[in-house]
Amino acid sequence: MIHKPKIAITGANGILGSILCRGLGERYSITPMVSADHDVRDYETVRQTVAGHSAIIHLARKSWHEKGLHQETYQKNAEMFLNIYTAAAEMGVARVIMASSVHAGYDSAYGVEKISMEVWGQWFATQGLDVVCVRFGAINRENRAYVGEKEL
Repeated sequence: MIHKPKIAITGANGILGSILCRGLGERYSITPMVSADHDVRDYETVRQTVAGHSAIIHLARKSWHEKGLHQETYQKNAEMFLNIYTAAAEMGVARVIMASSVHAGYDSAYGVEKISMEVWGQWFATQGLDVVCVRFGAINRENRAYVGEKEL
């Protein structure tokens, strides 16, 4: 039997997560981490789930539905990404791939959240964790490209 490296994917039931689970499934052993079974805000759950994995792809997050600062939403998302980084470092997971955004920056609360996640990733990288933050553009169920409201 051929040994396939194990990858845990948070947000596995989302748009990007479901695509990655299907696309990586032949080459890797996928552990889909969906909120019903794997609450990423619970450190012990994350720690136990990622033990023995080669990588974690972190896509899960609580969405922002209104403009402005949403302390509770930020705290939940920060708790998730810090749990991923910390558990990966503690359990010897070699690589963490984080879903960032082309909107990472200081012009919105969402952008600041993504910058914060990236900066924490830089710090964990100084501690020996291999961290990749991917700044995704617009992702939608229809797989269509838009500029503003206009479809390309």
